[in-house]
Amino acid sequence: MQLELRTRNVFIDTSIFRAANFNFRSTAFRTLTELARQHRLFVKISDITQNEVEAQLRALVEEAVQELNRFRSKAYILRNLRSPQVRQLFEPLDANASYQELLDQFRSFVLDANLECIVSDAVSPGRVFNKYFLLRPPFGDGKKKSEFPDAFVIEALLQWCEKNDAAMFVISSDNDLKNACESEKRLIYAESLESILDLVIRFDAEVTAFDVLFEREVSRIKSAIRESFCHADISVKGSSFATIAEVESVVIWSRSVIGFDKQFAIMELLVDITYRADVFFPSEDLTGVPPSADEPFDTPYMAVNIEQVKTVPVEVQLQFAEIEPQYLHVDRVILNRGQPIQLDFGGDEDAETGVDA
Repeated sequence: MQLELRTRNVFIDTSIFRAANFNFRSTAFRTLTELARQHRLFVKISDITQNEVEAQLRALVEEAVQELNRFRSKAYILRNLRSPQVRQLFEPLDANASYQELLDQFRSFVLDANLECIVSDAVSPGRVFNKYFLLRPPFGDGKKKSEFPDAFVIEALLQWCEKNDAAMFVISSDNDLKNACESEKRLIYAESLESILDLVIRFDAEVTAFDVLFEREVSRIKSAIRESFCHADISVKGSSFATIAEVESVVIWSRSVIGFDKQFAIMELLVDITYRADVFFPSEDLTGVPPSADEPFDTPYMAVNIEQVKTVPVEVQLQFAEIEPQYLHVDRVILNRGQPIQLDFGGDEDAETGVDA
């Protein structure tokens, strides 16, 4: 559904922060901050959302420290290496200090983007419980009690809108919040931050000529995405690893302009990438035969070739040619917001078994 710029008020849900890996230095969040400073967007957050973000940061840090300690316990042989890069892996990590640093980043973003905190203290519990018992959004057929925080957030946003006689975009990937917005005229659902940035930039600037240029140069952009994916950081669960053998096609489903001036454009694309990958499993995982005890560092691997279609967000920075401005240069490609791409291995039905590597 095409959005209209009915308002410049924007609320950001916890799910959006988490999807971005709480990276407030990303292009999207830096653009949001700049638009807010220019009073082209007015960004809101609720006290409940702020508490959720801070709680999730702490939980994720604790989980990461546990995973790091688990890795150290299995990789103790690497302690004998003198490489500074390896030795740093075994340096103690202060979970509290790490959490505090990430918390400071979040609170700096709140200040830099002039976020207005909408408090939920004045929300009537009776209105929330009425929706709960009548199965109205964000509560569903199961009347999920976990949706009470969202219900209080929705009521707080509605009270703010009614008080200020205004509407508000609600950016979230939560279907329950989406359903709640559909039943409220003042709340306009948006599934991504990038879609709102694109809407504001397009409303405030002329980018029609750029759209024509993008369509003409799209094959070059797809080639750059294909090349980047071939060298992407691929994550596979367990002790396996994988390499990209071939990228067969790149299909662009949507695009949003999240930065634009006379020299460059930054876009967030949502693409389907069809690729073939070689996944290498320790042979014991497939055959039940453990590696030889006499040759612990010569573990036999079984190669499995799979073909998949992966939907990936891609950020591209496009530079206008100085001599020939009718052409674009692809300056930068960031796949999956800089996070590893998780390879989905579903078993034999998705794979063609190869030979021992």
